[in-house]
Amino acid sequence: MIWIQTAALCLWLLNLVLLLSGSVWAWWWVRKAPPVDLIDQPPVSILKPLKGVDPGLESSLESFLNLEYPKYEVIFSIADARDPAVKVVTELLSRYPNAPARLIIGEEIVGANPKVNNLIRPLDMASYDQILISDSYIRASPDYIQHLLQPSRPNVGVVTGLRRGREGQGLGGRLEELHINCFYIRWQLLAQLFRMDFVIGSSMLFRKSFADKFGGLRALADHGSEDYAFGLATKRHGKKVGMTRTPVTQYIGEKSLSEFWQRHRRWSALRKYAAPGVFYIEWQHSMFIVAALGGIGLAKFGPGCSLFAALATALLWMLCDMSVLKAIEGAKLDPVLWLLKEFLLPLNWLHAAFSRHINWRGNKLKIQSGGWVQAIDAHEAANQSWVPVTDP
Repeated sequence: MIWIQTAALCLWLLNLVLLLSGSVWAWWWVRKAPPVDLIDQPPVSILKPLKGVDPGLESSLESFLNLEYPKYEVIFSIADARDPAVKVVTELLSRYPNAPARLIIGEEIVGANPKVNNLIRPLDMASYDQILISDSYIRASPDYIQHLLQPSRPNVGVVTGLRRGREGQGLGGRLEELHINCFYIRWQLLAQLFRMDFVIGSSMLFRKSFADKFGGLRALADHGSEDYAFGLATKRHGKKVGMTRTPVTQYIGEKSLSEFWQRHRRWSALRKYAAPGVFYIEWQHSMFIVAALGGIGLAKFGPGCSLFAALATALLWMLCDMSVLKAIEGAKLDPVLWLLKEFLLPLNWLHAAFSRHINWRGNKLKIQSGGWVQAIDAHEAANQSWVPVTDP
């Protein structure tokens, strides 16, 4: 019994240190960011892989046609001509006939990862060496490119965007916004603080000439987290991962509780195989788990001390999350929603612990060791042909 209490006490203290250091670092990283001051503004090719119509898609894509940057292009890529996103992009481009943007329809099957398949052709057709991959739900500020370029240095191989969620609607959307703005931001910055940086592919900037040294995205086409694998490849080739000081905005919109649950089960399952060292410790970093660890660890001092430790942990956790939300100018914390999120996280982790198959926008994948994936319907994908390029 003593060793259980000792172990619980050590884990409790460790998680409190991570909580406090991550929250303080997040505040400093964002609030003390220097103003953007770029000496060079190289031309940039922005690749927007699309599948389906996400909430707010038209407004999110439109934000990329109004960037305040001297020279850039936007390449929208859609794998299937029947995808409803084609209509959204076509109508948008008709309203902006002079925008530096075009649409490519048709993918090149190079592996099991559908996002990579959808990126190969626009990557080959990009006009510039600076490549910025940006997911469909990113809503860009006019100086979006400048913020991604600011951390670029000769020793930086890829820059990833610190991501914040905005305008979550419905129970799932509000949980998603809270989870991104508290848990994900803290852990992304903790990894950066301890030199364990990783790449989030929703906004990633790199030089195509550098990526070609390790085979580019083609070499990562069978990895379930091509962004994470890109970061590992970058470090193996002697470069660092940079990160923006100002968060980029992910528009969330309406989501159900089921959509929230399945999204994070999928990404947790991928982490289980790609970064097991992270996955097998993250189960404990939930307020309820850490509060319970504090209660168990101090139980030898009496039930009053145990209860105090649990309640003090919950209060401290809430205050830290509130401080991170304030630092990134996020929505105010809803205590009931926050308690629900903290309760659901360990259960979602447990679901992911027994998951090996994921459904990624209609693509059924089986996760292999190291985070590599196998398409369950790979024989069907291999028989798909390109659809002719459309450039309205």
